[in-house]
Amino acid sequence: MKLLLSLLGGIIALLLIAILIIVFVIDPNDYKPQIANLVENATGRTLTIEGDINLTFYPWLGLQLGKVSLGNAPGFDAPEFAKIDQARVQVKLLPLFKKHLEIGTVLLEAATINLTRKSDGHTNWEDLAAQGGDSEDKPKESTSLKGFKIDGLDLRHAKIVWDDQQANSRYVLSDLNFKTSALVLNEPVKIQFNTALDIATLTGQIDLNTQLILNLENQQYRLDPLQITVTVQGDNIPEGKQTLSFNTQVIDIDLNKETLDAETFTLEAFGVKLNGQVDIKQMLSQPTLQGSLKVAAFNPRQLLQRLGQAVPTDDPKALDSLSLEMQLQGALSQLRLANLKIQLDNSHLEGNIGLEQDSTIAFNLNLDQIDIDRYLPPSEEAKEPASPPPSSEEELLPLEMLRALNLNGILKVAQLKAANLKLNDLQLEVSAKQGKIKVTPKATLYQGNYQGNLTLDAQTNSPRIHIDQILSNVQASPLLKDLVDHDQITGTANLTSQLTSEVTTSEQLLNSLTGTLNFSFSDGVLKGLNIEHSIRQARALLKGETLPDDKTAQTDFKNLRGTFQFKNGSIYNDDLSLTSSRLRVKGSGQIVMSSQELNFDLKTVIVDTGDHKNLEALKGAVIPLKVTGYLKSPKLGVDSAALEAALLEQAKASAATKLEEEKQKLIEKHKDKIPEPVNDLLKDFKLF
Repeated sequence: MKLLLSLLGGIIALLLIAILIIVFVIDPNDYKPQIANLVENATGRTLTIEGDINLTFYPWLGLQLGKVSLGNAPGFDAPEFAKIDQARVQVKLLPLFKKHLEIGTVLLEAATINLTRKSDGHTNWEDLAAQGGDSEDKPKESTSLKGFKIDGLDLRHAKIVWDDQQANSRYVLSDLNFKTSALVLNEPVKIQFNTALDIATLTGQIDLNTQLILNLENQQYRLDPLQITVTVQGDNIPEGKQTLSFNTQVIDIDLNKETLDAETFTLEAFGVKLNGQVDIKQMLSQPTLQGSLKVAAFNPRQLLQRLGQAVPTDDPKALDSLSLEMQLQGALSQLRLANLKIQLDNSHLEGNIGLEQDSTIAFNLNLDQIDIDRYLPPSEEAKEPASPPPSSEEELLPLEMLRALNLNGILKVAQLKAANLKLNDLQLEVSAKQGKIKVTPKATLYQGNYQGNLTLDAQTNSPRIHIDQILSNVQASPLLKDLVDHDQITGTANLTSQLTSEVTTSEQLLNSLTGTLNFSFSDGVLKGLNIEHSIRQARALLKGETLPDDKTAQTDFKNLRGTFQFKNGSIYNDDLSLTSSRLRVKGSGQIVMSSQELNFDLKTVIVDTGDHKNLEALKGAVIPLKVTGYLKSPKLGVDSAALEAALLEQAKASAATKLEEEKQKLIEKHKDKIPEPVNDLLKDFKLF
């Protein structure tokens, strides 16, 4: 044993003497050419050592380099692939004899790395990566790292350039600093990182501070806490400069168990604060996550204004407050947003949204109430055009977006106001896949009910829409007042429609619209047209009488019904029917949809004159009327010649009736004196 110890001591002494000779006798700078040749033979790159190479021996076995650069790959613009101004690494000598590895602070000063990808996809590092391609298959021996310590890593004023010529983009991290406290296994390591950022028209700063705890043996890592701040500025940045911050108390990563646990984190930007928590399992194979997100109430109007977006809402108090919270469940390919709660101003949305395995977005949402009109731009007073407005050739639908939709769900809205219409208990069933979209709405409105079925086929560049609708027992007056601010017709309305159209442009939408709409109104008033007054007015003109005043420009009716046929940009009708206590009206005509111009022929029969005894002469006669003008301002005209003919016919009929009555009286009075053959002849004799 003594001999063995003596031999070992002798060997150590010889090693120490050899190291002393190397350090104090041999100058490593004499071997710069040989070192450069070795690197060039191994990499094909030129290694340039401008600075000195210094070695230290005790108490640190160390190496310090001055300026060193590694040439770029052939065919790339930048002269160097990498360079440094100074580097230092040193190992404490005596602990090596105890199999302890204690490394001093590793220093790297002013390092620069130029990474480039050409437009053809080739990079300036792919040749270096190929050098060690077969090393992964070699078996690795397990090494104990007990006694391992690094006093710290100190990277100062570094620069990384990423020039992606294929994507026509360039990113620069400059004045990059990375510093740590001592690195000891299972002991906390403080990390500080900061860098300047230069991307296209943006500049900024990234700062990171954390404390890292490593357990390499069990592959466990903890960040406690983690703070990241990103500041960017530029002409395209709202207000010229913005800051984003991310903070979390603890992030635990276990690679053996494939788990990541972020207990509490906060993300803040543009005055919006997001709090959350997330657990990820099987993160290296089939990641699944569970967590929660919550956005504290903020002012979305102010946010949009900070982002440089105009916010022209009809209600200046709209977009005043927005908050949301949700639970996250599932995998990235099958994610579920559960217990979703969104509050926008005084509207509350709750429900669930899920991403299915086939990429379908499924949803079941309930909204208590919303006034959509508040969020639309202010509407200017519409002026009636002197001529029809030109049809737009702009495409109505974003076809690519519609074809990408993959939806299946239900939205329920307890109270909805849109286009000034008020709906209750609205339910929308929505499905969309491969450009085929189906919406099935139903609701209650204005004391009645609505249900529909809308299908849109956007698979081709000529999308088509089909609409089936049923409106039952709806009060027309309040509906029209809310919708167009003018109730031209009142009463209880029932409508059914089956319409189809091509939805390419607004012009094509009108011109290709086909189908039918059946309507009926009961116990109502047709405003703007007083049929009875128009007849009285025309009669007065013919008779040279004083025109009666039109105190009520309307026509009361018991029933109004008909069928509209849509074709070639117009609406046709041939079965219009109006009945009232005084009138019977039949009609047919046309409406041009683009201009809303009317042209209807009406045939009117007076069945009861009421207080207007001067119309007795027209009772039972068919009186032709003409309706022209526009939907908002219809004009009713009477065919004077036809009216005069009707009056003449009625006068003849009245005279004939009276003469017949007188004839019968005379026959009855003198029947005993008149011979039978003459009496029979008089019975069949007509004056008119």
